Amino acid sequence: MKNSLHGGRFTFVSYITAILLGIVGIFLGLVSLLDYYTSAGIFFQVLAFIYGAIAWFTAAGLVASGGKIIDVFLNEREAIRRVVALPFFVLAIGAIAYGASIYILSISSEVSGFPITADAGVKYIIFATIGGLFCAFLGVYLQSLLSRWGNDHEPLALKRGA
Repeated sequence: MKNSLHGGRFTFVSYITAILLGIVGIFLGLVSLLDYYTSAGIFFQVLAFIYGAIAWFTAAGLVASGGKIIDVFLNEREAIRRVVALPFFVLAIGAIAYGASIYILSISSEVSGFPITADAGVKYIIFATIGGLFCAFLGVYLQSLLSRWGNDHEPLALKRGA
């Protein structure tokens, strides 16, 4: 972060924004934990925290990786293929974690007052997993595409002399 500050890079602003979004996520995760608190064990408490915080943590990851992509694009364009898949993976992990927390909390008889029914929880986990896997595969495909495109469009060396 110190290098980003001294270099005047966009990453510094995006990292600060990501930290603030992460703090908001922690608070909302704790609020969710208090709303759906159960004495059944720490597993359900962690899932209740994830249910409230994962959207903000995902947004923080997207902002941080977006800032990194912008800096790489502006300063080291040839290295863009290394970082382009990061937001896709962050979104995939966030979607799958959100769907899993909803599913487990909705089918559990230990958590009272959870607003999502068990039938809807099954739909959430299915769609979140499919969406997360699609995002991850899209990120891998884009990274592969940029890698192939970069290899095909390498700068040609100038010949001097005769």
